[in-house]
Amino acid sequence: MKVRGTADGEFVVRDGRGGEVVSKIRIAPSENWTEYSAPITIENGKHALYFTYEGQGAADFYSFRFDK
Repeated sequence: MKVRGTADGEFVVRDGRGGEVVSKIRIAPSENWTEYSAPITIENGKHALYFTYEGQGAADFYSFRFDK
C-alpha cells in the first residue's frame, strides 16, 4: 500500500466488513508517499477487502496492490 501522513500504527485488512483479519500492515509517519507491504492470507476468488487504521495520527491512503 502507498500512504503518507502523520500516521504511526497499522492498517488492518479484513475479508469484508467485520470479517476475519487477513493482514496487518505497519506504517510510520512520512511526508512523502511511502510504500509498505505485508503478507496476506486469503482464499482465491473475489473478496471485498475492508481497511481500517489503528494508531496515532492520520494517513492519506493513495493505493494498494497485490504482488505474486
